[in-house]
Amino acid sequence: MAQPTEGKVRLVGIDYQVGPNRVAHTGSWGVNNLFAYGAGCNIAIYNPEKCKITTMLRGHTDRVNCVRWVHNTVISDSFAERWFNPENILVSGGADHRLIVWTQDQRGEWIVTNKLKEHKDSITSLSSLLNPDGSILVSSTSADNTTIVWKREAGSNDFKVLQRLEHKPKMMECSAMSHIPNTETPVLALGGVDSLIHVYIQNDQGNFVRVVQLQGHEDWIRGVEFALCDDGDLLLASCSQDTKIRLWRLGKVTADTENMLASLRGKSEGVTSLSSKGHLFNYRSTKYQISLESVLSAHEEWVYSARWAFPTKIDGKYHQDLCLVSASMDRSMIMWSFSPSSGVWIDQVKVGEVGGNTLGFYGGFLSRDGHYLLAHGYNGSLHMWSDENPDRAWRAHIVPSGHFAPVMDMDWDSEGDYLLSVSEDQTARCFSEWREKGTWHEIARPAVHGHDFNCISFLNGRDHSFVAGAEEKVIRLFDAPQTFVDTLSNISHVQSQADSNRPLGANVPPLGLSNKPIVAGEDSGKFKEENEYDVAPAPAPVTHQVPPLEEHLFQSTLWPEIQKLYGHPNEMVAVCSSRSGHLIASACKGSQPDESSIRVWDTKTWKEISKLTVHKLSVAQLEFSHDDTRLLSVSRDRSFCIFKMGDDRTIEVEKFFKSAHERIIWSGAWSHDDRFIATGSRDKMVKLWVREENDWKNISSLPAFSCGVTSVCWLSFKSKRNTSTLAVGLEDGSISIWMVQDDGKNEKVYELPQESCHGEAIRRMRWRQKKSLEGRVQLASCSMDHSVRVHSFEFEE
Repeated sequence: MAQPTEGKVRLVGIDYQVGPNRVAHTGSWGVNNLFAYGAGCNIAIYNPEKCKITTMLRGHTDRVNCVRWVHNTVISDSFAERWFNPENILVSGGADHRLIVWTQDQRGEWIVTNKLKEHKDSITSLSSLLNPDGSILVSSTSADNTTIVWKREAGSNDFKVLQRLEHKPKMMECSAMSHIPNTETPVLALGGVDSLIHVYIQNDQGNFVRVVQLQGHEDWIRGVEFALCDDGDLLLASCSQDTKIRLWRLGKVTADTENMLASLRGKSEGVTSLSSKGHLFNYRSTKYQISLESVLSAHEEWVYSARWAFPTKIDGKYHQDLCLVSASMDRSMIMWSFSPSSGVWIDQVKVGEVGGNTLGFYGGFLSRDGHYLLAHGYNGSLHMWSDENPDRAWRAHIVPSGHFAPVMDMDWDSEGDYLLSVSEDQTARCFSEWREKGTWHEIARPAVHGHDFNCISFLNGRDHSFVAGAEEKVIRLFDAPQTFVDTLSNISHVQSQADSNRPLGANVPPLGLSNKPIVAGEDSGKFKEENEYDVAPAPAPVTHQVPPLEEHLFQSTLWPEIQKLYGHPNEMVAVCSSRSGHLIASACKGSQPDESSIRVWDTKTWKEISKLTVHKLSVAQLEFSHDDTRLLSVSRDRSFCIFKMGDDRTIEVEKFFKSAHERIIWSGAWSHDDRFIATGSRDKMVKLWVREENDWKNISSLPAFSCGVTSVCWLSFKSKRNTSTLAVGLEDGSISIWMVQDDGKNEKVYELPQESCHGEAIRRMRWRQKKSLEGRVQLASCSMDHSVRVHSFEFEE
């Protein structure tokens, strides 16, 4: 493959928009104040101080299920100090059956130091333990009914299998590790689908042996975590689908505890639900006991996580606050604290969503300083609250957001002011730059659908309108409400023409799929249908001064539907608007010519004006030329077609290439002056076509790529070298930039570093129609890896 010419294009930065995976252990908040979470097959590193995702780690080939920061082993030689130093090691586990160990080098770059594949199924959770000798233990649970304990010796970079624990036929869902009080002996706690907590200790031979099974929970256990108390005992927190949190104390047996345990044994005959009896085990002639300390009950649904506050220093000594944060599917997070005066645990703070019809939180975290709470939820969303306010009340904070399923298509609005993407998570999302901070955020969620979205296109010639297709036979058209126009002006300083006909917002009637408009002076909580049923009260549309929170995005930023177009026999796969906005072309999934027809619609009458039947299989992409005289279609049947528009709105085939490529053609695009057409295919080729002497022909091809080409896109203006600029996206997530001369000669001027590429196939790329404030050229891309990215480039003058 051709090497890029140095110095002609420089990557300045990447803005990432992606949500967390919908699994319980996908996030980890470190002492370094970085929140790492699984996002598709990648890992996103979110910096709360900068309010942005700073990088994404690419390495897994399937969904990332769990990540874990590992305590630092380099910065300080003191074992006690390592608890308070920023971590530079991250471990992740995925549905690809692999563990990956990431290490941050001195330049701040993340490198893969280990790829471990011993499990035979998805990895479900991770825990780690730093030993006083500098070695590290990591335990990984898996759907293959095993737990593997890994060890990395001090001074080494390699993790090796220390032991494999079999649990058949049951599976473990969570794990936690610590040391037996006042010893250097590791203890491992596992919880799973059998509703038991299995406690293991490491014997003198280095093997973990089970010493106790803790009963009490009545459903699957979703989380366990240890905390080392100031008195030397361990507290183990466990949470379960039975909505309860249980606290267990592990410590040495004393004379007082012997008497207490004897009393409990006498009073708890036949009692299993409370499991208040003490469990004894011996280690090196010392007797230890594990007993139930408390049961915390305030959640109404499954509790997915219970995490202790970070340890702190008081007078230079280690101190563990007895503070616990829990997150539940009831859409709430609770901060529990122990009251020494009363001897009970109190639900000190409760935050979360009120109302709604969505499920709740998979995980909850407390920052190192104790002033921030963070949760990730069922809708692939992040939520943050802080008490750093004058009244010390907990208030929601702005956080990144994004899709939590493959992103199928995207488009810039006609002026290049903001970006719209659609996904298999059944949402359409608008992203724009927050000028005050210089970061990109989701500012609206125009559609929350009942079907997976497949395609999107802005309706040119009409401000803030778009057309979308999903896994249904209907094409839907949306128009922005006035609240969105005002919000866009406040956040991105984009001025639009006043339109008194715009509604304030939109709402979805019960049992309906269409977004109905809310007009000025109308009760936003009610709509009257023909049958006179009332719509349940809904949040009123609001104009935002800063990027909206997840609660607002989900409930009050819908756009009203203005039209539906019927006619296609199958689910929609491609749609585009002419440059003038007078025409729309669309195509659906097809396995025969009639099903694969392209339909062209008039946007003034919303009537079908032409049905074009040329392809035998589904059309993959449609695009009008810049002068609106031609329409390009590329298909899965390896053909592409150029249609010519007549003056009387007739459309005829100008040129049909039956076998233009050897495999499926995924993408096709017009150059800025309509001189070139570029087509990209699964055959790893990009071909350039030009019209000469009233005929279209293949003038040249780019060198063969390493895998299939899934997206091509031309920059909308010529470079200062008088060449056309083409971006090429591949099946493996790679992106490269090429300069094409008028005679078809081409050279690669930039290739995105592999660590900065998407983790899966690129679905669409779009150049921004105008330069950024800094004069940079921006390329947006979306991928099957769930992310939307905006790349900023500087071109050589």
